[in-house]
Amino acid sequence: MEEIKVRDDLNDMVKSIGFSHNKTKFGYVNICNVKLFNDVVIEFRDNDKVFELLQSYSALGDKDFIKSRSLVEEYKLDDTGEKVGTYVCVKYELTDGTIIRMFPNSFNVSKSIDNYYKLFKQTMKVKSKQ
Repeated sequence: MEEIKVRDDLNDMVKSIGFSHNKTKFGYVNICNVKLFNDVVIEFRDNDKVFELLQSYSALGDKDFIKSRSLVEEYKLDDTGEKVGTYVCVKYELTDGTIIRMFPNSFNVSKSIDNYYKLFKQTMKVKSKQ
């Protein structure tokens, strides 16, 4: 299946993307934090051990292995070319060609991102009029 971007400018509202290493009563959990234009932080759980993968590149002494990281909305096409759904994710592209996606845990996170995107667009319109 092919992934295609829906909103190219979704990442424009992002200040930073990075990981935190948080202690819980069951051990440690890594969380990918997306800080938005208004300092709201949206969390993406690292269910696929992306943090450990990135740490392994660092252990090899590789310093510039991340080509890009961004918040994107994409959709998939099935084998017949039909659109089968959209999704929002944090997308890491590595210099070796590896592409990694981390997804929100619930529909409500995606809806929150959509609402903040609308707020961001409204804020940009106000600033452009000034």
